[in-house]
Amino acid sequence: GKVVSSNRSKNTNKKIIKLNIVDEASSDVKKEVRDSDLIIIATPLSSYRNIILKIKNSLKNGAILTDVGSVKKKAIYVIEKNIPKNVSWISSHPIAGTEESGPESGFSQLFKNKWCILTPGKHSKIKEVKLLEKFWKKIGSKVDIMNAKQHDYILSITSHLPHLIAYNIVNTTLQINKKKYNIVKYSAGGLRDFTRIAASNPIMWRDIFIQNKENTSKMIDKFIKNLK
Repeated sequence: GKVVSSNRSKNTNKKIIKLNIVDEASSDVKKEVRDSDLIIIATPLSSYRNIILKIKNSLKNGAILTDVGSVKKKAIYVIEKNIPKNVSWISSHPIAGTEESGPESGFSQLFKNKWCILTPGKHSKIKEVKLLEKFWKKIGSKVDIMNAKQHDYILSITSHLPHLIAYNIVNTTLQINKKKYNIVKYSAGGLRDFTRIAASNPIMWRDIFIQNKENTSKMIDKFIKNLK
């Protein structure tokens, strides 16, 4: 087989080739998806619509389209609305990764023993769901299947709320640090753990908070109630 990738940044494309991650990389996304059996969207959620509109006429018959996004309900709707009928859309969410971004942040054990949740679309065939499940298992993941509503609710507790709290704690600390004291130098492991989480890609997390607003707001209310 052959692995190809497409990024807007020419520098990123050059870096991916230099790191020997893929066989071919270019900013021409239509060209790169044209003969692909499996296409993985790995971008912020707000860019999904533009991407599917760009690639939909270049997808071949029988191709499987998936993603790695952290919110499913709106993403599934956007793709299903624009995807050709001869392409199988099965949403994925590998619950793995670090706060680091960019091609050099990947490593071979990234998905090992981590959960990957599949959320099949309305027209997904069992055969193709099994094939995608096999793909994620081959690179080390444990796989579960659930609907979009269940996924978004669970992830609002386990992932989205912790990130929201981390961003807010770091923001509060920086505001105090500017005004009164150099308090950061007195921080131990606790604050450092929050700063590590808050170093995650801000555009990606902005999109997650907006798209899963309903569930995340409920969890914030529960959090405030428990604080009281």
